Amino acid sequence: MDLCECAARFAEGRLTSFPGWGAPGLDAESQPLAALLAGLCRAGFLTTASQPGTAIARQGYQQRAFVAGFLDAEALATLPSSGLCIAGIRSVALSRDGRGARVIGRAGTQEQELQLFRDAVPRRAWLELGLRAHVTLYDPVWGRNERLWTSLAEWISERPAPGRTARASDRQAASRLERSPRTRRPRPS
Repeated sequence: MDLCECAARFAEGRLTSFPGWGAPGLDAESQPLAALLAGLCRAGFLTTASQPGTAIARQGYQQRAFVAGFLDAEALATLPSSGLCIAGIRSVALSRDGRGARVIGRAGTQEQELQLFRDAVPRRAWLELGLRAHVTLYDPVWGRNERLWTSLAEWISERPAPGRTARASDRQAASRLERSPRTRRPRPS
């Protein structure tokens, strides 16, 4: 069983731990993304972090939708880019509070992210992971959630991994996100 399949099973709740995630399971906000995150892993994008986009909450907090992880050069070249951004090692603001102060999310460098796996996986798997790029794919629009996840669901359905065909659950996860109620943003005063 390879790292991507282990990560997919972790996202689905079928494994209780996975190196690189640093948590016993997905955060509550990521639960609606579980099937899609598993699909990304099975398509060769080993996800290590993600969050949905959220409009300004009562606490005045806002997030950009993003997913970060490892993927090979071929997969990187085919990632959806229409209206989305890909960050390599530069820092990207992924959340901010209502006062306008930005909470900076740092896109992990290849070396930093690899260290999370170094002593937790077989050496061969670690070396293979080192051949992949670590990137953060995000929606530049604050609070928008649908575009990133719908684009990635389409990417999964167009890019079956070896021995894998597109799964109905990947398409269903994107469909649920499209139908979910959109949070209204407050109008400027």
